[in-house]
Amino acid sequence: LIRRQRQMCIRDSAINGIVVSVDPKLDFAVINKGAKDKVKANTQFEIYDDAADWVATLVINEVEDAVAGGMVISHAEGRSVKVGDKATTEIQIP
Repeated sequence: LIRRQRQMCIRDSAINGIVVSVDPKLDFAVINKGAKDKVKANTQFEIYDDAADWVATLVINEVEDAVAGGMVISHAEGRSVKVGDKATTEIQIP
């Protein structure tokens, strides 16, 4: 039981990265984390700005070794994803 709980914690640990490229016309963004960081297709990242305000949700659909890209599926009203925004699989509760 302890081993199973420990494995679940490792599997559920957050992946944190940075947005390195954005195509706003396609609602597509690339982050600096990839397969070597255990990012997989359909991984959902929450995007936050420097003030820790939620900007958008990104769902990954292309994964390479060191980067991953995907579609922005929702965003805060009047906000857009920018290079340098933080990306995390952990939901931040204010």
